Amino acid sequence: MGAPLMHHLGLRYRKLAPIVAKADPTAQETFLTLKLQPKLEDAKAGGRYVFFMDASHFVFGQFFGYLWCLTRIFVPTPSGR
Repeated sequence: MGAPLMHHLGLRYRKLAPIVAKADPTAQETFLTLKLQPKLEDAKAGGRYVFFMDASHFVFGQFFGYLWCLTRIFVPTPSGR
């Protein structure tokens, strides 16, 4: 099938995206509002220093490509850590 036919069907060539299978949006929102934001506000006022860092880690998940689909697809993956 060619791209013109796929577009005629309403499909687009979209990149798949990973989402951590164990993600808990409620816990993340709680952490953000109750712990992180107050500390960031304190840092803006000069009361503390806040540093962010990222750890080097091996990839433990899927590598995604592109797929013809109507909407973007999110695929559950392990956390990788």
